[in-house]
Amino acid sequence: MRALNLWTIVVALGSLIVFAACGEDVGDNEATINANQQNQNDGINDVGPGNDVGPGNDVEPSNDVDPGNDTEPSNDTQPDPVELGDPPVPGVDPSWVGGHSVQNRAIIVEHYGDSGPIMYFTSGIHGQERLAVTYAERFRTYLNAGYAEDQGIQVVFMQSTNPDGTEIYDRYNINDVDLNRNFPTSNYHPGGVGGPEPLSEPETVAMKNVIDASNLTSALTLHCCVPTFDADGPGEELAQDMSDAMDPEYRFGADPLGAASGSMGSYVGVDMNKPIITVEFAGSHFMDPLVQLQQMDLAVDAAGVWTAQNGGAEQVDFDEMNTEDEWSLRSWYAGSSAGGLPLRVETAGERQEETYVLLSGFDGSSLLGPWIAEHIRRELLALPQLDMQHWRMMTAVNPDGLAAGTATNADGNDVAQVMDEAIVDGNSISPEADSVVELLEDLTATVFLVMSSPDETDHVDIVGPRSDELSEHIPSRFESGAVDLDLVQLLASEGHTVVQILVGSQNAEAQIEAGNWVDFDQTLNSPFDFSEMVLQMSYE
Repeated sequence: MRALNLWTIVVALGSLIVFAACGEDVGDNEATINANQQNQNDGINDVGPGNDVGPGNDVEPSNDVDPGNDTEPSNDTQPDPVELGDPPVPGVDPSWVGGHSVQNRAIIVEHYGDSGPIMYFTSGIHGQERLAVTYAERFRTYLNAGYAEDQGIQVVFMQSTNPDGTEIYDRYNINDVDLNRNFPTSNYHPGGVGGPEPLSEPETVAMKNVIDASNLTSALTLHCCVPTFDADGPGEELAQDMSDAMDPEYRFGADPLGAASGSMGSYVGVDMNKPIITVEFAGSHFMDPLVQLQQMDLAVDAAGVWTAQNGGAEQVDFDEMNTEDEWSLRSWYAGSSAGGLPLRVETAGERQEETYVLLSGFDGSSLLGPWIAEHIRRELLALPQLDMQHWRMMTAVNPDGLAAGTATNADGNDVAQVMDEAIVDGNSISPEADSVVELLEDLTATVFLVMSSPDETDHVDIVGPRSDELSEHIPSRFESGAVDLDLVQLLASEGHTVVQILVGSQNAEAQIEAGNWVDFDQTLNSPFDFSEMVLQMSYE
């Protein structure tokens, strides 16, 4: 990932204000925050990648990712994308359900890369540490754009390990247990916030099982809010490399804070003697969250380099892992992009009369749309099992473009523009377009097409049979009348209802001048506006 440019003062200030209510949450080494006090500010806390960018939209993932690399997964035994069929195979399928929360929310495990040393990457163990969850949404876009392949490593990715706590903005899980004090460590102290005994919580069991099976070289676990890279085990060099990669004026420290009782740092670093870094974002009073997200790209790049240089060609060992197949999550490689990057597709939820499809990442020249799509995906997968509609998701249709920051794939083709050829003729000059057509085959679906807006305004338009009923759920702040994409009309002509979401950046200057601080987040492209709208439409 290349370094990201800073945006205008207005948008940076907007991010600062929206994130201000993050509070002084801490990771392994500080007192527990009062979650009830934090919940009073829910209205201005729920911020994701949508506020990371502003006018101009020149934020791009790393150009170090080579769209022409030869990494290509085998497609010989890919599951049928229509029939869910057999349970997922951990380590073979790109993602699977590694466990459930107390409230039956899925804990998703993902595997990126097919060779090299292994990095374990997780966030959201403390549900109110939203900046950590936001960065994980952002990082998944980079993973889909070939981060692991470019670094020559594998990444085992658990984006949200406390989905119940994240849903209610709470440090603890629904049983009031701090999951980062519930690991079976040599320094575990029973009782208190760490639970009645080690591994008393299903979320901790899921994390431990994945860690044990990962044969990891390094581990990163994201937290907030003591700005440092806290190393446990033999991780001092890795922490220093991550710190050194940041710009000097924004650099986090690399000072070990000590291994807390029952923490992941104690389990991996002390008991397993593996390098683990508790990545502590700063409180918003200390550093603008937008800057932190940008700087963390540099640090995570450095972590990938360190992992590649300090590990061997390890293999994940998920053979004995029990899969939670009753949740009906399936994923597969639909093929490879023109540049050889994997095309990842997921289905989730039981089959219903109506199928919903989430598509994004056609144009890699802007990451606004893909980041919001990743947020929507996480919110959908956080639904309890019985509430989950049937979804198909492809949030990185054009990974070549996402990697290079271009509108086209590695062959120079605009994927959206060649979709008509793929639909009409059954194949095209774009493997990415063909994969989308295969995803939609034999379906009449409601398709959510999430893209970056060409201007500063968020737009939502609906075309197709369900347009009248779904339009009732469009928030008043969204503009309409922006449907000028041939792909929208083309999909609608096939019988689909298309919800085109164009993600822009709202001009907040008028709200700042008016002193309208409480509702400030509503003037920006808050990702929760988008995900809430999608949830309402899919339960119409």
